[in-house]
Amino acid sequence: MKYRLFLVLAGFLLLASCEQGMDTLYEPYNGVYFTGEFERGVFIPTDSMTVSFGLRDASIRFDTVRIKVSFSGRQVDRATAFKVRVIEKSESHEEFRNDMVEGVHYLPLEEYYYFEPNTYETTMNLIIDRSNFSTNYQTAEEHSIILRLEESEDFVVGVEEGREIMINVNNYLKEPAWWDLRGYYGIEGKLGFYHPEKWKALIYVNEGFGDAAELGFPSNNTVYINNLISQAAALPNWWPKVDSETGDLIYWDRIETANAE
Repeated sequence: MKYRLFLVLAGFLLLASCEQGMDTLYEPYNGVYFTGEFERGVFIPTDSMTVSFGLRDASIRFDTVRIKVSFSGRQVDRATAFKVRVIEKSESHEEFRNDMVEGVHYLPLEEYYYFEPNTYETTMNLIIDRSNFSTNYQTAEEHSIILRLEESEDFVVGVEEGREIMINVNNYLKEPAWWDLRGYYGIEGKLGFYHPEKWKALIYVNEGFGDAAELGFPSNNTVYINNLISQAAALPNWWPKVDSETGDLIYWDRIETANAE
């Protein structure tokens, strides 16, 4: 099972040679599947992905999850249609459950999605209504939807393991993996407590802080990194920020509660 984490949105790419290599498995039919990966000729499905909109502008209500879909078989010189539906629970993964509500968390799916002529891959868009997702990083609210490919006039289901995908969506900024690691890049003790507004300040100073998994700097750049942290802490006209959930005032080195006298 392959899992992928995305901060904004993402997809998965297949080499055309791998796709073409599957032609003989499905002749004379075209088989559609959610794009995964091939390792030594074996298809490895990507059956779960997480998308976070926490870094997106809060004024954007509707945002998009882009999901890669591929097919095996022969290209044709016309658009070809495939079908996707939402299911409540997975037939292949007992732990997968859908808790998103149409019209609340996402907009209705299209009746059909299409491959352009002479292509093996396309992107289906899932439109998310962010107004019904919490931005509170402490409650860490997340909702999931399970999509399942169905047969159409143009396609059968190509790879059974690639028939379903669960999309986990959140709208908060989870603490990045590098925030509290001891001795990591020499930043121990310099970042202090975590709050999303502090992370945004770091990204504003340098986009190298934008990856939740790892810092985008060479490990020997300790002095440079610490200088950037100091810049973020002292940004003019940045502090304080108001916590959208609690109303507290957020400073780099402290939080002043809204009900403090």
